[in-house]
Amino acid sequence: MSDVTSKLGKTIQARRKSLALTQEALAERASLASNYIRMIERGARVPHVETLERLARALDTTMAALLGAADEAADVAAPLLGFIRARRLTGEDVRRLETVARAMFPAGEVARG
Repeated sequence: MSDVTSKLGKTIQARRKSLALTQEALAERASLASNYIRMIERGARVPHVETLERLARALDTTMAALLGAADEAADVAAPLLGFIRARRLTGEDVRRLETVARAMFPAGEVARG
């Protein structure tokens, strides 16, 4: 197994766990066999590009994020994007959400973490 294959599997596994999904639930969302998900996560299989796209959709993220090409800001924003997609928010809904976020986190304040 290559480092890239191993990293991809670990990234998919971490994203799945962050969404509190079982391998079976992810398999169902992506219309794949759960055994195949296990092999991908172990780095024993490399998914075809179409399969990777289905996994990204099922994990509410992008193929670039799964492949590690996304920058830190995109990785941090992934859960928020997943929230927006999962609830099928409209453009107006997203603008309202942004208004709330700006009120909660005014410009000039430094995030603590």
